[in-house]
Amino acid sequence: MEWLPDVVYESKVEMILAEIDERTDSVKRRTGYFLQGMYPEASNAIFDVIQKPASKIRFGSRKQAVRNDEKWKISDTALPFSPKEMERVK
Repeated sequence: MEWLPDVVYESKVEMILAEIDERTDSVKRRTGYFLQGMYPEASNAIFDVIQKPASKIRFGSRKQAVRNDEKWKISDTALPFSPKEMERVK
């Protein structure tokens, strides 16, 4: 968490979209989920280009979910915090 806000701050929405362009839908969904608090503009842009989630995917291992995000259809078992609560960097 020391360097991540700096990297996100230096990123542009277009750069992030280009980086994930040829990635799987699940990678795009996890990226958008993770960025929603820090960089909501990028998160929203990612949501606009993905197929609307129908089934849940995991963010982390297969153990019991710590939280579920219905917008992104993500079952989060990895993060000790909600990405929505991360401080906005832009």
